[in-house]
Amino acid sequence: MSNAPLQAGEEPGVLLISNGHGEDLMAAQIASLLRENLPGAGVIAMPLVGSGAAYTKRGFELVGPTQVLPSGGFLRNSLKNLWMDLRAGLFSLTLRQIAALRAAAPRARLVVCVGDVVLVLLAGLLARRPIVFLPTAKSDYIAPHEAFEVRLMRRFCTAVFPRDARTAAGLRAHGVNAIFLGNAMMDGLATTGAGFGEALDPAAMGDPIDKGKAGALPSGGRAVTVGILPGSREEAYQNMRLIGEAAAAFAKLVEGRATFLVALAGGLNIERLGEEMAGSRWRACELPRVGSPREAGPPGLAGCLEREGIRLWIYRDRFGDILEAAEIVLGLAGTANEQAVGFGKPVVTFVGTGPQFNAKFAATQKRLLGEALSVVEAGPEAVAREMAAILGDPARYRRMQEAGRERMGGAGATGRIVSWLVGFLSPPSWPP
Repeated sequence: MSNAPLQAGEEPGVLLISNGHGEDLMAAQIASLLRENLPGAGVIAMPLVGSGAAYTKRGFELVGPTQVLPSGGFLRNSLKNLWMDLRAGLFSLTLRQIAALRAAAPRARLVVCVGDVVLVLLAGLLARRPIVFLPTAKSDYIAPHEAFEVRLMRRFCTAVFPRDARTAAGLRAHGVNAIFLGNAMMDGLATTGAGFGEALDPAAMGDPIDKGKAGALPSGGRAVTVGILPGSREEAYQNMRLIGEAAAAFAKLVEGRATFLVALAGGLNIERLGEEMAGSRWRACELPRVGSPREAGPPGLAGCLEREGIRLWIYRDRFGDILEAAEIVLGLAGTANEQAVGFGKPVVTFVGTGPQFNAKFAATQKRLLGEALSVVEAGPEAVAREMAAILGDPARYRRMQEAGRERMGGAGATGRIVSWLVGFLSPPSWPP
């Protein structure tokens, strides 16, 4: 590790490495707060999976190549996924990323890894800098970290910030400097306060369910607002077709008194989504306007799909607003499902078609989130009945809310983690 003393006026550089869409978002939040608290710091980022849009949107420099691979980062789930990624250039990409990490290391005084332990291995062997690790992929609610993962953390990590207190205690028992400061996944879910226009027009849909009476099925003109999370990877296009069938079945079950708000991840293409959904008889509908005909529709509205009078309103950059508005969530996502239950929203899910949300992933997420997540058999009617059952049982609804908040924790972890980083990087703490 480099112990070269800081020069007068010099701020330490920080390299953030992440490997996933949700992980990129978390790391980008950390990077933004670091920039605010250490304005002169050189913060650079290295996303190993996907395009790194979460960083570039905030103006951070990317080091190393980026490429969207067929598995979406889940190449370890099956030999098929590995083979698809190899054909798409995984080996060449990995070699170039290794070279880029070596080249970027001299610019950093600290490496922050957000994702799984493979990042710690790469940074420990190639960057040779102090490492702070946020292990997003593992929790003692599922299963403790493997012995080799613990050894890597003990050897390379200056500090580890697990996602829950149980995991932190388990790691400390094995000699890891694990500190629980909260779950950074629950940060960055800001709401804008902007409306959803025609989608939630009380005159058209009836009054939304009273938050104090959550659990009641629509009746007397009340409408259920359903948040839809198709995921952020390639499989989201196909999974959205399955979600659309379930949404249609639920709308029929509640006699049309349902509003569907889709949170579209930044890396997904709205035109391609429309093409995929056309195979299931969904068609684009005209977007509403606000004010004069020349004014744009509600903020973030990217599109609308319609079938038999049922509409799916598709939004970008309104995730927090959608969670706030929704009574229940239908999701085939990773981090986004976890954030939704942490927001106090029951989530219904089922096994999808792609490499991420398979049966193993769904079972793992169920162990992680407990009663807050309901995993049902694939099939629109089964999914619709489960959503109605949850909404029709106030006691169960409240149990799911409480379980989600307990498993995920509240917001504020990012600020506490950044405060620790600033303290570590500031003299006399530096060099370590």
